[in-house]
Amino acid sequence: MSQDNPHLGPDRDRHDWNCGYTGLTPDGPLCGRPPVIHVRFTPTARGNPMSTACQEHAGYVRTYGIIDEHPIAGSACCMPGSVWVLGPPSKCILDDSGTSRASL
Repeated sequence: MSQDNPHLGPDRDRHDWNCGYTGLTPDGPLCGRPPVIHVRFTPTARGNPMSTACQEHAGYVRTYGIIDEHPIAGSACCMPGSVWVLGPPSKCILDDSGTSRASL
């Protein structure tokens, strides 16, 4: 993520539940607060970058070219086997179909 938005830090394990905001430097410590939103950014050569953000940083994250978002509550975000389902409304679900789908 750091190449697209330095304040959202490096790529992380896709099952990381913490807010990805890093402050004013890409190498800063992650915020680490519980997230309230899950966001998907414009695809890049590196894939489909995604992040999570806490209430305090949600507004900031929304200024960086997101193409979709949904609340963490009531969704299977960041769980092993979860996939992003475009909306409206979008959400993450657990995919036990065995079908190959773009995962989080």
